[in-house]
Amino acid sequence: MYLWNPCIRKVVVIPGPNVTLHSHGSFMHALGFGFDSVSNDFKVVRIVHLENVEVPPEVEVYTLKSGCWKNVSDKALHYMVDVHLRQAYVNGAAHWLAYTPTGENDFRNLIVLFDMSREVFREMPVPESVYCMDGSMTETSLVAFRESISLIKLWAYGDDPHCTVWVMKDYGVAESWSKQFRFDLSGGLKHAFGFEKKW
Repeated sequence: MYLWNPCIRKVVVIPGPNVTLHSHGSFMHALGFGFDSVSNDFKVVRIVHLENVEVPPEVEVYTLKSGCWKNVSDKALHYMVDVHLRQAYVNGAAHWLAYTPTGENDFRNLIVLFDMSREVFREMPVPESVYCMDGSMTETSLVAFRESISLIKLWAYGDDPHCTVWVMKDYGVAESWSKQFRFDLSGGLKHAFGFEKKW
């Protein structure tokens, strides 16, 4: 793994993490990257879902100043972070789309965030209309928007293919989710990428 700063043309090689296939068996992982304004340090967070989904994930944090990984698994939340989707870094925290089982065949979608300074996890709700029946949100993109977050939901099936854009107008306030746009996709669309800066 590498950290690359194109502005100063410098690359840092990150050492191998502690949780590996050899030490823990099969796993999937999600990565986050951000800046800790308190310690003036850049950090990488790694959420590792082991093969046994009954146990919480292993969590490791790499700090650029120390040059090593540390385990913070005691702070992990028992959610499945969607490892196929990228993070959104907003307000000093890395955000991921995630889900948690609430019953035998039922799931709750949510946003899991990791505060880079306090090194703790929190959760945020998502609008109910973007829920997915199987828990997976692979057709939903979580992106940074100004000082908050936005969800871009792609629905490409049936007679009404469309894309909706939701914005959390007041960061951290569940009631402030607002559907801003709905686009007709009857002409087709492959992926939703994000916002232009002028919005």
